[in-house]
Amino acid sequence: MKNNIISSIITKFNSLHSFSKQKVSYLSILDKLISFFIFSGIFLFPLIFSVFLQTGNTFALYKLTFLKVYIIILFFLFVIREVSQISPIWSKFKKIFKKYYLFPTLFIVLFGVSILFSSDITTSFFGKIDRQQGYLSYILYFLWFVFLSLELIRNKSLKRKSNLNLYLFSFVLSGFIASLYGIMQYLGIDFYTWSEEPFITKRAFSSLGQPNFFASWLLLVLPLSVALGVKAKKYKTKIFLFFVSFINLLALFTTGSRAAWLALIFIFFLIFIKLIVIKKISVKGKIISIVFIILFTLSSLYLIEQQIPGRISQMFDIKKGSTSARVDFYSVAAEAISKKPIVGYGVENIQQTYVGYYDASWGVHSDVNQVPDRAHNLILDILMAGGIILFIAYTFLYFDFYRKYKYSLIGNNNRLVVNAFFLGVSAYLLSLLFGFSIPSGELYFFSYLAILTYFTFSSNFK
Repeated sequence: MKNNIISSIITKFNSLHSFSKQKVSYLSILDKLISFFIFSGIFLFPLIFSVFLQTGNTFALYKLTFLKVYIIILFFLFVIREVSQISPIWSKFKKIFKKYYLFPTLFIVLFGVSILFSSDITTSFFGKIDRQQGYLSYILYFLWFVFLSLELIRNKSLKRKSNLNLYLFSFVLSGFIASLYGIMQYLGIDFYTWSEEPFITKRAFSSLGQPNFFASWLLLVLPLSVALGVKAKKYKTKIFLFFVSFINLLALFTTGSRAAWLALIFIFFLIFIKLIVIKKISVKGKIISIVFIILFTLSSLYLIEQQIPGRISQMFDIKKGSTSARVDFYSVAAEAISKKPIVGYGVENIQQTYVGYYDASWGVHSDVNQVPDRAHNLILDILMAGGIILFIAYTFLYFDFYRKYKYSLIGNNNRLVVNAFFLGVSAYLLSLLFGFSIPSGELYFFSYLAILTYFTFSSNFK
């Protein structure tokens, strides 16, 4: 009788142990699936466009459709995993939310409030078919930020090895592929026939659809490629990453984007300022840095002017080309904002506002009857779209980024990466003072913000 009882206990213990093993295996599969979708999402999003189907929206629509599918998949994977094994971070939810998610949440809430005053709420929510930058898209970017940051924070709280290096590599790899394709376009090696051939216009757009879009996005990727190259310990890895950085820089040149090059020069200026602060840099090193920045600036501007005559020499001529058009757009934007400064006209409704201000003289510097749907300036676009309400929302968002940048430098072995995020985002935002935000740029910005959130969590600041 006694032997039967002992045998029964052993059998039950073995069955429980087997179940526990299956559960661990099941959870590890969920972990790997989540990591896969995050990695592939970062890598594929900028590269996706309508490869086989000819549609009215070749780029943005397919990118956002892809993101919607990924967000839905990640949502269900996260829910299933949390139901199976509750993460310890939920016991400190209020504290974590207040420290790391309050400002991004305020951004998305105020963004939603701003569209309630839109002249066309439907368009403001879903976005225009060609831009795909309505409120729904920003909800997706926000959810991506939440999933990526929670995944990293969860692994940290469980004292597991994170996949941070894998995610960082996905940014670089995506930038490398997009850059190679852009260079191929510039050289006339392409799989598709475009209405504006990069080989003829001398301006590549890769998988992002427009040279300035491509350039602004590259500004986010280039500093990270350099940082990882400097940080790499293995010689072959270091050589590869520096090669990728060179390809990124070469691709940036093929865009012919003046705003991007000004932003890149700004990056070098910030690096120089940082070098001056560091006392370990000798006077000779500082002089070499100054000379390098000057030579790089002059040579790059000269090469762009040679490739596209008038691109640089006419940059400040307010009576010709795109500069003149921007002056028209800015003056109309200022007048329109003064009439509705609090709530604006609605996200993605700027074009309808410009229609009322159309002037026949605009046809001199652009196509006749062409009305812009953006002011081509980040601040003016925000104020036109949502007035002071939306401006405050973006202030919360960008404040949170630079706040977390500051705290991420505390006790962090990834300072090079943190500084790369700072330089990339600063250059990206500077370029948007002469353009406007795009899906690929916004997703990468929110991804960087998510990683800085993780770094901030790891530093345990109070």
